[in-house]
Amino acid sequence: MVAESAHVDRYLERALSAYGQRYKRRTTGRRWRSRHVRAIQMILRLAQGCWPRRAITADEVYSRDICEQYAQWMTDLRGFAEKTVLGRCREARSFLGWWKRRSGQADVTTLTVADVDQYMKDRTATLRRTGLKSVANAVRSFLRWLHTSGQTERDLSAVLIGPSLYAFEGIPSALKQIGDVLGHQHSNPTMIYLKLATDELRKIALDIPTEVRA
Repeated sequence: MVAESAHVDRYLERALSAYGQRYKRRTTGRRWRSRHVRAIQMILRLAQGCWPRRAITADEVYSRDICEQYAQWMTDLRGFAEKTVLGRCREARSFLGWWKRRSGQADVTTLTVADVDQYMKDRTATLRRTGLKSVANAVRSFLRWLHTSGQTERDLSAVLIGPSLYAFEGIPSALKQIGDVLGHQHSNPTMIYLKLATDELRKIALDIPTEVRA
């Protein structure tokens, strides 16, 4: 349930009446209301994002309905985990907001390949390859659903290709971990160990340290 201004007014009227009955004295309604309404507004801003509530436009209703239908499809038909649904809905809202700013409308029926390409450029300009792949997967899923649900005539997900992730994508962090273990202060000596073949590494047997007692 979403709080409305009428709900706040009724609450304040009842609270003011209860105050008078409890303390057996009257208080200036305007002054009492001003003191109490500030706390209520803070709570409602945290709970609902904004307060007082502004009028919701038709485009915002359209985007909200799209995201709700998309979330239901992922949950009921695809069986995605809640974390996945939340993440992909967040990306869908980001895409729809970007599209509204770009085209001046919320309706996605006129989406083109060029639009999708531009969104990916804007969205992933500062992301690393792993982050870019995650965004690409989320956008591809949303575009596929838009076509499946009849929102777009063409399946634009087919033109969206994510980046390749290599087997040694985590080499920089692995390099640091090896250096920490070996006590190297510079990356150059550590690089030698990365050049060793896996079979050769299996042949290396390290002596187990023995406790030295005085």
